[in-house]
Amino acid sequence: MSDRFPEPNPGPSADLLALRVGCALLFAVVFTAIFWDVVIQWVRLLWPPTEPLSRWFGLAVVVAGGYLLGPGIVGTLVADWLYRRREE
Repeated sequence: MSDRFPEPNPGPSADLLALRVGCALLFAVVFTAIFWDVVIQWVRLLWPPTEPLSRWFGLAVVVAGGYLLGPGIVGTLVADWLYRRREE
C-alpha cells in the first residue's frame, strides 16, 4: 500500500535559522556603519514628516526596505554558505 501523503518537509533547522538571523544582523550593523553619513541625511528627511504624506511614506519604505532586505538577503546567502561548509 502506498502512502497517499508525502513525508512533510520540516524546513531549515533551528541552527540554520539562528545563523541566518545573526548574519543578517551583522550585515545590518556593517551597512549602517559604512553608510552612516547617508543614514544621518535620511533621518533628517524622515522626521518630522513633511507634506505630502505619500512622499514621506515612500521614502520611509525605501529606507526601511534597504536596511531590512539588503542585509537579510546577503546575510541569508552567507549563512547558508557557512552552514553547508560546516556540514561537509
